[in-house]
Amino acid sequence: MRPFGRSYTFHMPYPIISMTGVPRGEPDVEKVGRLQDATESSDQASIGYAIAMLDDDDIRVRGEAFCTLILNRNDITSHLKSALSHHSSNIRAFCALVLANRGDSDAAPRIVPLVGDPHPAVRSCALGSLGRLRHSDAAGRIRESLSDDNYEVRRSALKAMLDLDLEIPPHVRRSLSSDSSLRGMLAGAR
Repeated sequence: MRPFGRSYTFHMPYPIISMTGVPRGEPDVEKVGRLQDATESSDQASIGYAIAMLDDDDIRVRGEAFCTLILNRNDITSHLKSALSHHSSNIRAFCALVLANRGDSDAAPRIVPLVGDPHPAVRSCALGSLGRLRHSDAAGRIRESLSDDNYEVRRSALKAMLDLDLEIPPHVRRSLSSDSSLRGMLAGAR
């Protein structure tokens, strides 16, 4: 078994999960072992387990599940697409990000409805995924999200617009420029 804590760089929109504390002790070794084995697997049970672990209580296990699904070189797209309608907001959000990080642009039309999800984290991840996949067909939905009530969703919408090289309307630019973080993102926008 590989040691816990693989280090990889993946695209994720801005912070999507608030933690009240850092987990203590070691993560569940059995869970991590099963996830590491699933990196090479294409069988439905292993992939289903990895997807389910995206909703684990331990953020380190969720991170391991995320890496497992991204690094799996098998065709697991159908499993990930199915999970976009899962009852867990964590699973919906992370599966959108996994699909984007795997470059599964065929999944983009299935991600678009998540822009209207009731959970801000899901909306934010969907927007980040659509931007990463360069899904210009969602430009209207992305623009609408610039006025979302949630700050992280607005920020992800702006990033998606920048990723797609979409023009930021002047009235939106003015309203967003009051935030120094968003102002920095707007500096290079057209």
